Amino acid sequence: MNLNSENDGAPPFPAGSPPPGLFTQNLRVLCERFPGLADMLSLHNGMQAGAEPAAIPSRYRLEYTRDGQPLISVDGFFLQSRYNPRREASRTLDDPAAGFSPEGCVFAGLGSGYFCLEYAARFPQAVIVILEPDVHVFLLCMQAQDLRPVFERKNTVLLVGMRARDCALTVEKLREAGACLPVFRPPALGKISADWFAEFAETVRRTQEKRNINHNTLKRFGGLWLRNMAKNLGEMQTRCGITPFAGVFAGFPVLLLAAGPSLDSVLPLLPALRETCVVVAVDTALRACLRAGVQPDFLVLVDPQYWNYRHIAGLSAGRTFFITESAAWPAVFRFPCRDIFLCASLFPMGRFLEGGGDRGTLGAGGSVATTAWDFARYLGGNPVYAAGLDLGYPDGKTHFHGALFEEKAHTESGRLRTAETAAAGILASGGAFRAEDTSGKTILTDRRLSLYSWWFETAAAAHPETQTRRLSDSGLRIPGISAADPEEAAALPPRRKDIDRILERIRTETAGGQDESAQRAFLAAEQNLLRGLEEVRTLAENASRLCTKALRSAESGRDGGGAQALSALDEAAAALDRHPVKDVLAMTFTESGETFAGNPEKNAAGSFFANAGRFYDKIAESAAVNLRALKKNAASLKNP
Repeated sequence: MNLNSENDGAPPFPAGSPPPGLFTQNLRVLCERFPGLADMLSLHNGMQAGAEPAAIPSRYRLEYTRDGQPLISVDGFFLQSRYNPRREASRTLDDPAAGFSPEGCVFAGLGSGYFCLEYAARFPQAVIVILEPDVHVFLLCMQAQDLRPVFERKNTVLLVGMRARDCALTVEKLREAGACLPVFRPPALGKISADWFAEFAETVRRTQEKRNINHNTLKRFGGLWLRNMAKNLGEMQTRCGITPFAGVFAGFPVLLLAAGPSLDSVLPLLPALRETCVVVAVDTALRACLRAGVQPDFLVLVDPQYWNYRHIAGLSAGRTFFITESAAWPAVFRFPCRDIFLCASLFPMGRFLEGGGDRGTLGAGGSVATTAWDFARYLGGNPVYAAGLDLGYPDGKTHFHGALFEEKAHTESGRLRTAETAAAGILASGGAFRAEDTSGKTILTDRRLSLYSWWFETAAAAHPETQTRRLSDSGLRIPGISAADPEEAAALPPRRKDIDRILERIRTETAGGQDESAQRAFLAAEQNLLRGLEEVRTLAENASRLCTKALRSAESGRDGGGAQALSALDEAAAALDRHPVKDVLAMTFTESGETFAGNPEKNAAGSFFANAGRFYDKIAESAAVNLRALKKNAASLKNP
């Protein structure tokens, strides 16, 4: 189907009516390729009857240009150019500013279908993702256009009538899988389903911001995570996962203690709340718990940095189960507690060493509070009462009174730099702005905390079975999470005896850590990882030498077998891409920002081989860094 050419002759069918049988032809392919969507839209019955779709509201109209090109209008507003929509689509794709990629495109709105059809004709192998919030527009387009060139493609994704957030998160997952998917929204569609498109754009913006933060965090802390994990190999081999806790507190209320300023108002009730709820605290809130005379049932720490260890350094909680992660600061494993359990690793090396075994996966939204909430859900808790989950700075405060941050500020304060000055610096450093709190007033927050809020909003929507209520109305408003009076949670029926009985049973069952078979499996995975890293380093070093040889030939103007070198590099790239340890390198691999030092116009081949050589050098270097860290700490492993 070629939509690039203009047809100014007779219309392909009488103006004012769709071509006979077109909807049925589209429907047949839709039912074959997307049976789930056809079921959702109740279209299978229409296929069996060979009928047109059910009556579409009169505000949706199928109209035609003078030369017979079909157009959809909603409330009199046309979804594309009234004069020549086919030419408009062609010119838009010709415009570099539109940002189309030959690899794939997300069409935020199907509209009258011209843009996606034109794109499909130009790029037969590209991924096409169509997001159409309005089911009636989709059905009308099936009457108006032959959409089979789009429907029949193996790499087409159709999301029709779905929530904007769900569509945006699906696009994000496709991007994480490696798809290059710029978003194109036909300009005219913004006035139709405006709220949907606004929410979609905001969700895409937030996911992009989160991805950038994750990338920068990896670049900054990847080496730290590797060093920590290598030092913790012995702990990873012997510690149990969190699966013994899965669902054991189904129907029990859970109290989640974060470290925000509103925690102060709940602390006086903490002993009473402990009698009615399972208590889960984040690392930063432990001091407050102990000061109130309560040891939490669970303590969660997943951030690998030294300062997170400092929150628990010098403290002890003999009745507390400690939930942490394999890349945590090594000293946390010396914390005096009831026992230590490891959730599934958040990092590729940890996942490789776990060998696919189920340690219990927890969500990670950038804050320990997000992981602690997911652990409360993992326990089966319902409802989850959250204290100190402010995600903002009520009354200009950053944490509860007596938090380590506050004590550190007082310790380091002086005449020219007071503790108040330090607090003001925290407020000013994160792009602070005012937003609505739970009570309808405003609260000071920042970009980082608002991203955490979005994570909680998304998680609450994804798990409606887990009711979450905050024991304060001073925090940043989170849709889907309401406020509750702390007295309400304290007045619930006592459950402490049942809670302690379950915890003691699990302590007894998990005493001694992982069994010998699991420890042997971990040791075998570590040996496989070492061999794999050696193989990757050798592959990368050989590819780099090949690039160096080809570069010298290119610079001298000799025919040094450039075609053979490219073929060999393709084989090396394919071997690296297939290698099972490739993802492990992510923590220490940083793409080189260097450019070819020579004149690219003089020798484009030389520029390519120079850049490729630097790329493979980085891979070899990353493999070597991982090998050194693992070999240095291999003695901590047992041979059961």
